[in-house]
Amino acid sequence: MKKWTLFCIWLCFSLASYSQKDCLEYDVNGVQSYDSVSLTSFIHYLHDQTTYKVYMNDSTIAEMVDQKYVTSLFISKTTNCIQSAFDFFLAPQKNVFIEYLDEYVFITKDVKLFTVRESFLIDDSEDLNELDSGSRQGNTGDLLGLMLNPESVSRPELIELGDRALYQTDQNVKLSGYVREESTGEPLIGVSVHSVNGSSYTTTNRFGYYELLVISGNHTIQVNYSGKQPISQAIRIYSSASLDFEMIEKVVALNEVVISADRDRNVDQPEMGIERLEMSKIAYIPKVLGENDILKVILARPGVKSVGEGAQGFNVRGGNADQNLVLFDGAPVYNSSHFFGFFSIFNADIIGSTELYKSLIPAQYGGRLSSVLDIRSRVGNQEEVAGVGGINPISARLTVDVPIIKDKLNVIAGMRRTHSSWILSQFKNTQVKNSDASFYDLTFKSRYTIDSDQAIDVSFYNSGDEFNLLSDTLFHYNNTLLSGRYYSSISDQLNLDISATYSGYDYLIDYTEIPEQAFQIEFGIKELGLKAVAVQSPSEVEQREVGVEFKGYFMQPGAIRANSDLSGVGDFSLEDENSLEMGLFVNEKYEFSSQLSLSAGIRYSLYGNISSVTSQTYDESLPLDQSTIQDTVTLAPMDILYHGLEPRFSLRYSISPYTSLKASYNRTRQYINMLSNTVSISPIDVWKLSDEYIQPQIGDQFSVGIYKNFNKGIIETSAEVYFKNFQNILDYKIGSGFILNESVETDVLQGKGRSYGMELLVEKRTGKLSGWISYTYSRSFIKIASDFPTETINDANFFPTNYDRPHDFSLISNYKLNRRWSFSFSAKYSSGRPGTYPLSQYKLDNNRGLFYSNRNEYRIPDYFRIDVGVNLDKNLRTVKKYHGSWSLSVYNVLGRDNAYSVYFTTTQTGVRAYKLSIFDSPIPTITYNFSF
Repeated sequence: MKKWTLFCIWLCFSLASYSQKDCLEYDVNGVQSYDSVSLTSFIHYLHDQTTYKVYMNDSTIAEMVDQKYVTSLFISKTTNCIQSAFDFFLAPQKNVFIEYLDEYVFITKDVKLFTVRESFLIDDSEDLNELDSGSRQGNTGDLLGLMLNPESVSRPELIELGDRALYQTDQNVKLSGYVREESTGEPLIGVSVHSVNGSSYTTTNRFGYYELLVISGNHTIQVNYSGKQPISQAIRIYSSASLDFEMIEKVVALNEVVISADRDRNVDQPEMGIERLEMSKIAYIPKVLGENDILKVILARPGVKSVGEGAQGFNVRGGNADQNLVLFDGAPVYNSSHFFGFFSIFNADIIGSTELYKSLIPAQYGGRLSSVLDIRSRVGNQEEVAGVGGINPISARLTVDVPIIKDKLNVIAGMRRTHSSWILSQFKNTQVKNSDASFYDLTFKSRYTIDSDQAIDVSFYNSGDEFNLLSDTLFHYNNTLLSGRYYSSISDQLNLDISATYSGYDYLIDYTEIPEQAFQIEFGIKELGLKAVAVQSPSEVEQREVGVEFKGYFMQPGAIRANSDLSGVGDFSLEDENSLEMGLFVNEKYEFSSQLSLSAGIRYSLYGNISSVTSQTYDESLPLDQSTIQDTVTLAPMDILYHGLEPRFSLRYSISPYTSLKASYNRTRQYINMLSNTVSISPIDVWKLSDEYIQPQIGDQFSVGIYKNFNKGIIETSAEVYFKNFQNILDYKIGSGFILNESVETDVLQGKGRSYGMELLVEKRTGKLSGWISYTYSRSFIKIASDFPTETINDANFFPTNYDRPHDFSLISNYKLNRRWSFSFSAKYSSGRPGTYPLSQYKLDNNRGLFYSNRNEYRIPDYFRIDVGVNLDKNLRTVKKYHGSWSLSVYNVLGRDNAYSVYFTTTQTGVRAYKLSIFDSPIPTITYNFSF
């Protein structure tokens, strides 16, 4: 053994040029004698006996220095003594550099680090106690199992850009270019690009393109994106020029090396109410039934709710679930849920970016009132075959990336499938427990890169769900999506994006229990879309977006036919409905100063029928009813016509670099509606296009908010308040039904709506403990008034909507114990949703009846649930081709018997209430995940 005492004493006397008074004797329990000490042994000692962390970018550094052994030194834990020891070891090595940041030591070979700034947050969560000198691997640069690639953090070489002849001192110039994934060539959306020398900041658009206004001269450009190695590039720019960046995966022991500019994005961007969801946020939430689910992340953000456990769809700021435009690679999605709402249809392994717009909806989007959820799939690996997947007792998944022509053509394909008998047995509801359900989904994406400025994407998605209730009726529903997209960078100032989409949704109800009554009911809707968007940047402080969009709706509202030769059911089908929606839009972003910026746009929408329509006329002096039909007429194409302007704007005023105020307004129109007499979306709900009786819904929203970051952007906070006003909101008469209904207008009521609320968010994005807390207070009301009592609800007073849940609280956290173990926790509380209850019963002429409360006057019990999860990474060596991990999650760990609904039965003595729950016990799931 080497003698630490002699070693320390010798080194303290040998390094007389250093502050010897700091290298005093310090008795450390457990220190044993060593005959000699190498650099590796010295680092082991620091890791074991002190709080110092040492990072190297090349394992050969230790091998070079280990030839030098030193005798007699008694180590001190004081800073100067430890730095003296490192300097002694490394001084003879001319190509080795060392930097100190508090108790972190960075040793690099051949590349000198820039000064380590505070904006690079070092994560001490890595498990340094597992160090093993045999774990050093090649030139990827890990010492004792840890890796640091400083070249990806800073590029010391100075790049000169622009034309020297055009150089003028203090001149505004534009730096522009593209940021792509190094291994795949995929454009990265939402990357922050920031000049350290000034306040200039921007993010990449959907093409991966950025524009940054800087002053001519020297700058350090920082580029940051979650999950990628940050880039710091020194430049000298003489005139406007371009500079592209390629980012690599982060494989370092530095957790989320986040540039302060990126952390302040929520403060700096002019828009408000936007949730740009990083895929890393999925890890914060315990896996629900073994699956990562982007919709579960969205439901934990402020302002987003659902009507209950297992409910399909989601509600945003007091809007109905059909008021959300959900897009996958630009194609609209009509049903975003699998398996009674417990799974989303989106395979998380394929998702590249997700944006949710709640306040300001950009002018390029139209057709829905409340929100836009824009999900884009990632581009496949262009360099090598790769894959990722997982399996658990409920489902299995596999996604594979295959490059066809390197750097030119690649495909990515993913598949999921359930084997769900076990999970159904966990349901409390007997009807569900004795049922069967399954789903699958397939996703395909291909990119052909024409050149550095042009590319073509083709995406395909297909899913199918099947379930039966008590084995007498089988339900099928399917989603099919297809999209093609061409995008081109015509010049430094102009980008073009052209896309064509197809969306199909259909369902089938198959009854065969009694052959004489066997039938099939079908419904289907198809939507074709064509969209062109041009993005122009006429100046460094201005960006303009101009475009046109066409949507064609082709609907088969319902058909029934016999499903057996013995069946007496006759064939019948409703008349097809076909309509066209067109939108013209322009949006302008302008930065008046570093403090004040504006995003303003306007959309003109036009809607009309494009096929002949049979319509019924009614006695105008009476309410719409089957008994008041007077005649049947045929309407020619474009006889039904609606149009209008939809202005939208958002204003940001920066109080300080870490604080800003924002305000926004937008108007939206919706020409297609979902008809449902249930609280939650059902797979067999009917969609209905606007016609002469059902007018398009119109929404106006006003929002203001304050955004403030603390601790240099590590902690983000925001508070927003909003008010929404609706016209032509839909509600329904009691006892209404919409399947195979030839006169749905007799069951539909339209009125006014309003909602208002406040949203609070505190989020910590980095460190061992990360996550967020959100609270939403919101109210949502509707008013149905008419001259006829049968078309009036609640005496023409406002009453709560079915999805009015005033209080909603979410706590999401993830704790990284070390590089192998992490723990996730989520808690959810929300007020019970409204309900209409029977108050008493009466008897008249031997018939019993019920007196009911006002519409939605009461509430079901409040909802509360806690989920927990544990993730175990089996292998930490990044050079491994195959990587595996385990995830254990427990849904509803407290086993709380949350009410999904309350129903009533009548008895001889009165009315009795019963509570219907989905889960009343914890549901554990274990998943094995793998990648290669």
